[in-house]
Amino acid sequence: MDDINRYNAKRLDFIRYYRSCSSHLDSLYFLRGKADTEQYLETFSYELDPKFTTNYDFKVAKILANDMLSAYLMHELDLLNDNGININSFGFPATKKTWKGTKTELQEQIFSWDSAKIFGDVPLTQLYEYIQNVFNIQLDNNLSRVLDDLKIRNMPTPFLDKLKDALLRRMGRK
Repeated sequence: MDDINRYNAKRLDFIRYYRSCSSHLDSLYFLRGKADTEQYLETFSYELDPKFTTNYDFKVAKILANDMLSAYLMHELDLLNDNGININSFGFPATKKTWKGTKTELQEQIFSWDSAKIFGDVPLTQLYEYIQNVFNIQLDNNLSRVLDDLKIRNMPTPFLDKLKDALLRRMGRK
């Protein structure tokens, strides 16, 4: 998991571009003969056939492979947890909590954490997967659509406003 995180951290801009389903830079990334020497060069570059592929084709394949490997590893960690083996050393809680709010509320919270970089430079997709695992919930994985849905609401942050009000009442300030 650390290796996957390091790989993703080096390519965070491209991964965000790819996962957002954007297409405005596709001609730069995926057309042959448009090599960008400013980009991070992969160690496999000697294997590339410039008549057949681009540097970013391999990156997308690696991202997809890492996603599948991460899902497999998380599943295996869950199995270890279910068998009573303590895996806190892997960074997962010993017991999962079930999210009682709405999915939209959790998504609003996750996007606010990511926007404020509360967990550092963790990619949004990894944060999203981790939170789903921790709170035992399945969310919509089309992150760009989720963010678009959050943007068009009449009140942009109702859940965050609700949390703020609850805390102020608890503090006796409201």
